[in-house]
Amino acid sequence: MNQSIAEHSKTAAASRPSKRKVDTFKRKRLLIAGSVLIWVGLCYGGFQLAQTYITNSQNYIDQRITAVESQNTELLTKVTTIENEMTSIKEELALTGETITGTDKTKQALSERITALDKQLVQLKASLKKLEDAARAF
Repeated sequence: MNQSIAEHSKTAAASRPSKRKVDTFKRKRLLIAGSVLIWVGLCYGGFQLAQTYITNSQNYIDQRITAVESQNTELLTKVTTIENEMTSIKEELALTGETITGTDKTKQALSERITALDKQLVQLKASLKKLEDAARAF
C-alpha cells in the first residue's frame, strides 16, 4: 500500500504543476498584462496629445483665417473707394478735356472771326482813305 500511495503521490505531483512553474506562469501573465496596459496607456496618451495639438492648431488656423478675412474686407473697402475716386477723376478729366477742347474750338472760332474782322477793318480803312482822297479832291 505504501507503494501505491507513493506512486499515487508521484502521479499527482506530475499532473499538478510545481509551485515554481506556477510562479513563473503568473509572472509571465503579469508581465504580458503590464506590457499591454503600458502600450494601451501610451496609445491613449498619444491620441490625447494628438487630439490636443489638432484642436489647438485648428483654433489658431481659424483665428488666422478670421484675421485675413477682416483684412481682405478692409482692403476691398479701400479698393472700392479708390475705384470710385478714379471714376470721379476720370469723369472730371473728361469734362476738363471737353472744356479744353471746347475752349480750343472757341479760340479757333474767335481767331477766325478776329481775322475776318481785321480784313474788314483793312477794307474799311482802305475805303475811308479813298473817301478822304475823294473829299480832298473836291
